Amino acid sequence: NVPGLRSWEIGLYHNRLQPFQSERTNGSPGKTMALGTSVTPKDAVNTCYSLVFYYLSKFLGSSDKNIMGEEMVSVCVFQTDKLFLHAFFKWMLQNGHKDVLLRVKQDDLEKWLQEKQNEEPELLMTYYQIQRKNYEAGELARNRAWDTGLKLILSERIEYLELALSSFSAALDGDRNSTNLDQLKTETQRNLEIAKLQNSVKREMASASTKYEIDPDTMDRLESSLLGASVLLNDFAWPYEMHEICLRIFGVCSYDDSAHICKLWKSFLTSKFLPCTTRNEVVMKKLENFVQGTNIENIQISLSNGPVSQETLFEDGLWVTAVRDSVVGFGMDITGRGSEFVFPVEFIASCLEELR
Repeated sequence: NVPGLRSWEIGLYHNRLQPFQSERTNGSPGKTMALGTSVTPKDAVNTCYSLVFYYLSKFLGSSDKNIMGEEMVSVCVFQTDKLFLHAFFKWMLQNGHKDVLLRVKQDDLEKWLQEKQNEEPELLMTYYQIQRKNYEAGELARNRAWDTGLKLILSERIEYLELALSSFSAALDGDRNSTNLDQLKTETQRNLEIAKLQNSVKREMASASTKYEIDPDTMDRLESSLLGASVLLNDFAWPYEMHEICLRIFGVCSYDDSAHICKLWKSFLTSKFLPCTTRNEVVMKKLENFVQGTNIENIQISLSNGPVSQETLFEDGLWVTAVRDSVVGFGMDITGRGSEFVFPVEFIASCLEELR
């Protein structure tokens, strides 16, 4: 007799094999296996769970009984037994019913998904999206983008920032008076633009044409984490003479110091015709005066009366196309972004006139 076992439960549960020791006829101890007749409360609970899950699988897997299956799901999710709920959530995921489960709006499910983030990192995000919890989805995506504990490459972190931005935008559509949401959206937009500039820096430094030797640790820093604007500017874009990217960082950060902007523009334009050679001493002097005050370290301007490659001869004007395309492209891209201050038209025009 098992205490608490009802008459109708007899024979319902699986009997477990229990070892016991007996003596053989010769007196030596022996090990045999005997069927146990006792069951534990856990056996009863697991059998009940199995019955529920069995019929769930039948109903959810049948097109004509799917409605009944979803009704069973509705009943299951509002049980108060946490052990059953967790077993139910796990069974639904393991048996291909994720889409049904994530449509359920239930606090215990959300908490369970939060606890499972390390095992199933995308489940909670999908749940928030399905439930249209846009603010929560945005916060989760933004935190993952910046989480240094996650082994993500830069492109994956950019994807999370894009997801965060779209989520905050959707949340703001439903609550246009939220100052906090508006600030989050603006900050995330700025983070995303800086991250894309970081990706541009990474591509430039990884290219075969780069003039600098880059150590693996530096490249890993660019590839595996998000850098702040000041770090990207001071540790990478400025010392590696990426003038256009410096200007774009200024634009994203609303840094409107005209002296720095003009210095960058002169450096940017200078980089388009260096190295160069001229046959005219007057041109040589003007070019030397023009490059004063730039942040370019290795300035190569030479005077020659002998044979010179057309690619480097200043008078041949092949550099003009590169300058024109860079100036026009940058101007078109920056227009309408609220950062026109990084495109000082009068100063650029005076520089081009000086080079003409």
